[in-house]
Amino acid sequence: MPAVAPRIWLALLALALPATAAEFNVNPTRVELGPRQAAETLVIGNGEDRPISFEVEVKRWTQGVDGAWQLTPSDELVVHPLLVTVPAQGKARLRVGTLQRRDEPRAWRVELQQLPEARAAEGASVQILTRLSIPVFAQPARAVPRPQLQMPEVEAGAVRVRLANAGNAYLPPQDAHLRLLDAAGRVVHETPIAPGYVLAGAQLPLARPLPAGVCSRAARLELRLTMPATTLAAEIPAAARRCGG
Repeated sequence: MPAVAPRIWLALLALALPATAAEFNVNPTRVELGPRQAAETLVIGNGEDRPISFEVEVKRWTQGVDGAWQLTPSDELVVHPLLVTVPAQGKARLRVGTLQRRDEPRAWRVELQQLPEARAAEGASVQILTRLSIPVFAQPARAVPRPQLQMPEVEAGAVRVRLANAGNAYLPPQDAHLRLLDAAGRVVHETPIAPGYVLAGAQLPLARPLPAGVCSRAARLELRLTMPATTLAAEIPAAARRCGG
C-alpha cells in the first residue's frame, strides 16, 4: 500500500491542475506522390503565443486481412527536417518526398509528435501533447481504385461484407450507404455506413446491426460509394444466411 499511495496522489494532482492543448494545424492533411509529383510541402501553422516543437517519424503503412493498420519504421521517404519548431503565431514547413519512382502503390504515415515544453513560473498545468498522423501515398501513373464486395453474409442481428480494393490506388474514408434486397429486388433494409481507408490490394471488413425479420428475406447486398461514385452489388448465397430457427 505505501508504494501505491504516491501514484494515487499524483493522479489526483493531475486531475486538479488545468489541462492545456496547443492550437495548431497542418495543411495538406493528405499527401499524394507520383510520377509528376515527387515531393510535397506540409505547412504547420501555430495559433499559440509560444513556439511549438515536433519530432517527426515515418512509418510504412499496410493493412492486415482484418483491415487493421500495420505500421513499421521506414526510411523510404525523404522527410526534412525531423525536428521542427513552429514559431509563435507563425508557420513552419516540412518537406516530404521520395527519390524512387515506383510502379506499385505504397503508403506511409508521417507522424508528428508534439514535444513537451518548459513552462514559465506563471502556474502549473498539465500539457496535452498531440500526435498527428499524415497519410502519404506513392502511386503509379493512371492509378485508380477498384472496389469490390466479398463474402457477404447475414445472420440474426448483423450483416457483414468485405470491401476489397483490387486497384492500384487507395480508397479514401467516406460516407456510404448499404442496402439489402429480397429475391424480387425490393429493399428490406438500408443503413448509412462509413468505411475507412482501404489501401491498394487490401480489404476492410464492414458490419452493421440488422433488425429482426430481415435476415431470412435478404438475398442481395448493395453498397453505394461516393469516392468513386459507384454502387457495388453481391448476391448473398443461401449458405451465408444464418438466420436461426
